[in-house]
Amino acid sequence: MRSLLSLTFAVALGAMVAGCEIGDTNPPGDGGDDDGGGGAGLSVTWESRPALIPSEPSSDLTVERAVVHQDNLRVVGDAGTFQLDRDDLEWSRGIAPTTLPVPGAPPGLYSQLLFELDGDSDESPAEYAYEIIGTVKVNSEFRPFTVRDTSDLALSLDFSITLPAGGSATIPVRIDFEQVVKAVDFAQVTMTDGRYLVENGSSQMTAVRAAVRAAFGVRGSS
Repeated sequence: MRSLLSLTFAVALGAMVAGCEIGDTNPPGDGGDDDGGGGAGLSVTWESRPALIPSEPSSDLTVERAVVHQDNLRVVGDAGTFQLDRDDLEWSRGIAPTTLPVPGAPPGLYSQLLFELDGDSDESPAEYAYEIIGTVKVNSEFRPFTVRDTSDLALSLDFSITLPAGGSATIPVRIDFEQVVKAVDFAQVTMTDGRYLVENGSSQMTAVRAAVRAAFGVRGSS
């Protein structure tokens, strides 16, 4: 009996040293995810261009801050549509959007990300669907600019990404803010309080909105 008790104590002690509780089926370091296979599941990330904001000075423009106001963000896959809880995306000094998990997403094929850029001119202050702030070189001189819009814009991003059973997958959304800014002919923009201001009512907004649509995509998709 004494030998049996000694053996039981030794087994329990060994389990404690290994970092496991008796009855714990997860190996040390496993967070025990709820996707049924121990993987990290499905998530969404956002990648900006320029990759670092505030950006380094370039030949013609810099981006110092960018904010996108989303609404009704959804991931669509073979298993259905999954609503996500993320409204504002912001890039500025020391701030960037964090990875967003897709709770309850089962293994399978995912093919769309749907959302609206949501603005409101009736709010006080106005709520902008997107706002980009930086500096631009016009006639050999850098000047500050702001590009912003209160109009709504519905977007649908297509891709093909498979979440394997027990594994992980990422939907890497990219937003090319430089592309939006380069769509503006700043020589045709009147300065307001020492800043180029492109917003609702500007002759440049048609080109800007087309550039915004093209600026969103999922890296690696055609």
